[in-house]
Amino acid sequence: MGRVPALQDGDYVIAESRAIACYLCNKYEKATKDKLYPTEPQARGTVDQLLYASENISDLIVGYLDIGGVAFGSSVTCEAKIGDVHKALGLVNTFLGSKKFVAADYVTIADFFCASPIITAEELVGFKDYSNCQAVKDWLERIKSLPYFDRTHKEGLSSIAKKYKDKLAINKAAAGK
Repeated sequence: MGRVPALQDGDYVIAESRAIACYLCNKYEKATKDKLYPTEPQARGTVDQLLYASENISDLIVGYLDIGGVAFGSSVTCEAKIGDVHKALGLVNTFLGSKKFVAADYVTIADFFCASPIITAEELVGFKDYSNCQAVKDWLERIKSLPYFDRTHKEGLSSIAKKYKDKLAINKAAAGK
């Protein structure tokens, strides 16, 4: 398929992270009331909607971080786009409403995709401005307290953050910033 990430399961190949997550939940998730990817149509519809919306959150935050420009060019973070990060946080804040997680009062795969770009910004540039979004900060703490969070995030994100920070420092020095 020429895409990353991709998953091969026997003869079946699927690409795109959100599609992979849905596929894995459909194939392996046990029947429980609070599912990562609910089967009840309205609950699933909400999760699906948020999976699509999480693309916007990611685009807003990645635009600020300019990961490709930093890693492969001479860019630094695009401070002019910090408002986009706050817009992304506002979207998540709206999704949360009075719930504990974005789609329900239990964690779903939508939480992972909405949280990932925000947590990436925290790690890469030390983003911590939740002054207008306390609910988002509290939600992120719930995500980070999940028993599998460190195992699934810590090593990979730390490695990416180190490479990004090292290259960002080089780019800033070259730009005289």
